[in-house]
Amino acid sequence: MQPFRFLDVASGTGALWPFLIEQATNRNMTLHIQGVDLSPRMVEHAQQHADSLLSGETRLSHTVQVLCQDIMEYNAPLVSLSDGEEQDNATTAGTPLFHDAVICNACWANFYSPEAVLRHIGNNLLQSHMSAKGK
Repeated sequence: MQPFRFLDVASGTGALWPFLIEQATNRNMTLHIQGVDLSPRMVEHAQQHADSLLSGETRLSHTVQVLCQDIMEYNAPLVSLSDGEEQDNATTAGTPLFHDAVICNACWANFYSPEAVLRHIGNNLLQSHMSAKGK
């Protein structure tokens, strides 16, 4: 089963990650958190926080990746296949790997144009965009 993919916009130190990981673990879900923050210092702290959260059995199931990037320049990563990996019928190499949900916690005042950020998220990063495009 594919992990549930969260995008944490302006993630800071990842304050919500312990809750998300706990809830996913309690529900037998695999979670991938993608944190994106513009501050290199916050990204460094967030990565340390992620490393401390993902210990023991938790490390085996959940993943956290943190990028230092402007959310307006961030796009959903592309699906890639490892050597020898078979293509799944549901995914094709080179297509966007959209997020299932987006968290924007305590960050709106930091955006020059919150409306533009919402448009970017809705148009480029959410899984629902993929299915809504064909409607």
